[in-house]
Amino acid sequence: MNRAVALVCPAGVFPHQVKTSGGALIEMGPPGAELSGLRDITVRTTAVALHRLAEAVVDRLSFAA
Repeated sequence: MNRAVALVCPAGVFPHQVKTSGGALIEMGPPGAELSGLRDITVRTTAVALHRLAEAVVDRLSFAA
């Protein structure tokens, strides 16, 4: 099965910039993401879990402000 893949710029080049500048890349989401080969850490999860994580981060940042 062939899949067409599109890379959206400038957001699509961000992971490459992170890696070339020595940063670590954490990939979160379902299997099969285009940039999987670049990641240092992979967390496979659902969209619901990602939404909850985002809410927790926003809550934490709001508390710190």
